[in-house]
Amino acid sequence: MSSSGAESPARNARNAPHENTNGDNAGCGDEQTVTPRRTPLPVRQLFILALMRFSEPISFCVIFPFVNQMIEEIGVTDDPKAVGYYSGLVEGIFAVAQFCTAWYLGSLSDRVGRRPVLIIGLCGVIISTILFGFSKSFSMMLISRMIGGGLSGNSGVIKSAVGEITDETNQGAAFAYLPLAWLIGSLVAPALGGLLSHPVERYPSIFHSFTLLERYPYLLPCLAGAILSSAGVIAGIFFLEETLASKRPGQDVHPEQRPLLSKPVGVQQTSYQTTPSCSSPASTNSDARPYSNREILTIPAVQGVLLSYAFMALVTVAVEAVFILWLYTPVSLGGLGFSSAEIGGALSLSGILGTMVAVIVFPPLERRVGATILFQIGMILQVVAIVAFPFGNALATSWGKRGAYISVGAILIVRCLAGIVFVCNMILINRSSPSPSALGAVNGLAQMVASASRAVGPGMAKKSCVGRELRVVGPWAHCLVGGCSSAQAPIRSPKVHVTDGFSRIGDSNPSLN
Repeated sequence: MSSSGAESPARNARNAPHENTNGDNAGCGDEQTVTPRRTPLPVRQLFILALMRFSEPISFCVIFPFVNQMIEEIGVTDDPKAVGYYSGLVEGIFAVAQFCTAWYLGSLSDRVGRRPVLIIGLCGVIISTILFGFSKSFSMMLISRMIGGGLSGNSGVIKSAVGEITDETNQGAAFAYLPLAWLIGSLVAPALGGLLSHPVERYPSIFHSFTLLERYPYLLPCLAGAILSSAGVIAGIFFLEETLASKRPGQDVHPEQRPLLSKPVGVQQTSYQTTPSCSSPASTNSDARPYSNREILTIPAVQGVLLSYAFMALVTVAVEAVFILWLYTPVSLGGLGFSSAEIGGALSLSGILGTMVAVIVFPPLERRVGATILFQIGMILQVVAIVAFPFGNALATSWGKRGAYISVGAILIVRCLAGIVFVCNMILINRSSPSPSALGAVNGLAQMVASASRAVGPGMAKKSCVGRELRVVGPWAHCLVGGCSSAQAPIRSPKVHVTDGFSRIGDSNPSLN
């Protein structure tokens, strides 16, 4: 299969004429304002990458509606108030394993290519999902999740691939499809988990003769998730083109053949109007060289974005974990007392709302105000969602189910608007990379940092809720609010400079946009 489809749109953008708003042909020494022509999205390759991204939340999120009930039925603990702690461990162990392998897989994709790493990772996620459905002990639950986490370094690799097939004119729109794919998966997976668990009891007329499903009541949703995830593997094997320039078959890679994003540029973004600065050939060659892991860690732009990502991941995953526990906890203890099916419906509604935000709201906002400002707004909205939990319980206590549904709907709207931080973060991470040759390593490092935060987030948040009524804004809320503030601090540092292309060592301009 020809690899031209992955490269030509971005290359055409570089060769296409630009509008010179000054009306002259100023030289390198003169500052000029130009408006780049919008590059068409590489639809086919972007769709395949989005499908592979869709496969991961199917397997990852399918357990959320029933994991608390599963822990109770297995007999891990006799204390209902401790269920949240153990479910937090199950959810967090995935991130622990991912932390151990993400940077390595990202660096590996810089050497062997994006395609093989993506396919192997998805296969691992599918296997781990099936094993989880067969789990009859807490240790088996943990082992199966560790397998999935250790082999699922796909997130960072997919982001690297998207960065390689896009340029600064279509990057925001392209990256919006990744959380869109995740949100659609988050819509489908909870529905599977909520509706297909305990199928023999729930649908006796269909599954009464399936003794395997009676013995393993959570196997069916896991099998369904694995089957859907296999679509990403099939598409990757037969249709995905390699995006790493050095691994495209039959291609002699020269600097002039690289996509526009792969060309180091000293450009500061203000919406889509840019002010270019001149780069010498020496600097271009220097930026094309390989970077060691130690060099990457010393770049201020990378440091700032990684710190922001760490705090953001900690906050968002902790809020997600407490949100699900809050839905499950009885009203008398500060929650809403939702069933597994109701939890699945709420999470699916979250996917619908998030899809609308990603497709309709984010792209024009990103073009107008930039990724950094939207990131800060999203973190503020996370604070609003955090402090709303006790008020939602008060509404459910006063108005019953109607109040519970109203409170969930309002919180879901706020949380979905806050979800713009994920797209903004993807853009900022790719722009912080010092070179195309370091893109996989930077994204892998970002995934590792996020995995560390996500590993401690669910257990930390739920542990602080053990023995407490969730109607009270406990210490965890103060920590999360502080995390929201901390996430914004590193990217506002005057030492951090991220350009439209890749970060440049030695730059001191504070603009991230």
